[in-house]
Amino acid sequence: MDELNYLITEHLKCSKIYEENAPWVIKNSNIGGRGLFANRDIEIGEVIYRDNAIILGPRSSMLCPMVCVSCYSQENLYPCSRNCGLPICSEKCENSDVHFQECQLLVGWKRECLYQEINSSLMKCLTPIRSLLLADNKKLLLNLLKSHHGAQHGYEVDILKGKLGLNFKEEEENLMRLTCTVLDANSFEVTVGNEEGRSGLRGLYPLSSLMNHSCSPNTMHNFDKHRNMIVKAAVFIEKGQELFHSYTRLIWGTPVRRTHLERTKHFFCTCSRCNDPTEFGTNISGIVCQKCGDVALPLYDSESHVEWKCATCKFVLSNDKVCLLFRVLGSRVSQFDECDDVEEILKFLKRQIRNYLPPSNQISIELKYRLVWILGHNPKYLWNDLSDDLLKEKEEICRELLKLLEMLRAGQSKMRGLILYELYRCMQEWKRRYRLADDHRALLEEAKEILKDDVNAPKEIQNVTHIWQLLQHDRPALNWQTILHQFGKLSPCRRGELSVWKETAYIKNLKPLC
Repeated sequence: MDELNYLITEHLKCSKIYEENAPWVIKNSNIGGRGLFANRDIEIGEVIYRDNAIILGPRSSMLCPMVCVSCYSQENLYPCSRNCGLPICSEKCENSDVHFQECQLLVGWKRECLYQEINSSLMKCLTPIRSLLLADNKKLLLNLLKSHHGAQHGYEVDILKGKLGLNFKEEEENLMRLTCTVLDANSFEVTVGNEEGRSGLRGLYPLSSLMNHSCSPNTMHNFDKHRNMIVKAAVFIEKGQELFHSYTRLIWGTPVRRTHLERTKHFFCTCSRCNDPTEFGTNISGIVCQKCGDVALPLYDSESHVEWKCATCKFVLSNDKVCLLFRVLGSRVSQFDECDDVEEILKFLKRQIRNYLPPSNQISIELKYRLVWILGHNPKYLWNDLSDDLLKEKEEICRELLKLLEMLRAGQSKMRGLILYELYRCMQEWKRRYRLADDHRALLEEAKEILKDDVNAPKEIQNVTHIWQLLQHDRPALNWQTILHQFGKLSPCRRGELSVWKETAYIKNLKPLC
């Protein structure tokens, strides 16, 4: 434990994100292994720590888009001129320190002719290669982190060695295989890019990797423009409590979460949410009882056996029959991936599945969450084009999802911040259409507070946050020219956000424009 503490501290200091008197401590966890614990009370929304990745690179998934291996842009890609086979987007990226070193490694490993074109398989197996470029203390830290073992871990090295025919040393292979097992146990998805083209990377954040999982986490995280992970308290955390994050989505039901965790993390979750068939009263895993029409919920009598039982009439449905139902419904839902037909989705939700699933079931919730991002954003359903009925539909869905998150005890989760912002947009659209006098800035303020550090937050949240930071921290040097420069970045329908701030005494005293 002493060596781990020392290496974590050195890592944070090297990344210039170390903080004295941090509110966390590394201790042994009752769950197993090590964990992070609060060494004092932590307020909701408080930043607990910042972490930096010791390894960052493309995901190995076949769905991972092609990206520049230096800046991770998806635009203007071409093969490295040194024929390593990796995609880059500029001379600056080609000659960056990180790429130059990995390029030298790859060119030195090749048995046959050099790659004159981009090799997508090589790009998707690049992340473990980067462990070979770590400083010795970072390699020591890597060795101390939790790892998974099994035939499914380390296949990237098999591809590098077999399919691509790269000739690396035994000690290099051993380190890359270890890296794969550590990444599979601990890596986080890091989203980069803008709203038009985002890419998913995977990063190994050593301090965050020490946090254990709960399906009802008490922390949330996001990433700043430097790809530092910022971990904040989603709820109030008392001194001595363990800090948890979630490996799964908040709106997944227990059978889906447990299956995912067993397959990817190799454990059967027994957290408070998983042990409650109702999942804190949400019935998010429930189905409609075919006998009495009430809700049947999953009951586990062992890790491998589950059946659905109605609390009212006690009717029992086997897991095989429920899985068949979900496969049939899932195939129908997958058809919506091909098109964003709001009318068809609403018809499916309101008519076709009512006899099979309650409104709070995971499938229904996933579709409603998808509608939030279609209505107002899809070119066919922009804000000005939405009928009053569809605008009302979106508002009601946002309120329903916020209520669900409250019941799930999610606190100030990122999902809450995003939905609050979308609800605020709904209310502003009503205000614009009917000249209402209602004030909904509290929704925007809470969304801004949750998402303010997130590089992937909606652009308008980022712009409003930046303006507010200017007003708070740079007041002596400010004039209206400075504010209007930032103000112009807001879309016309959002520029009214500062109208109230402009009337405050704080802003009235700013130097006027000449």
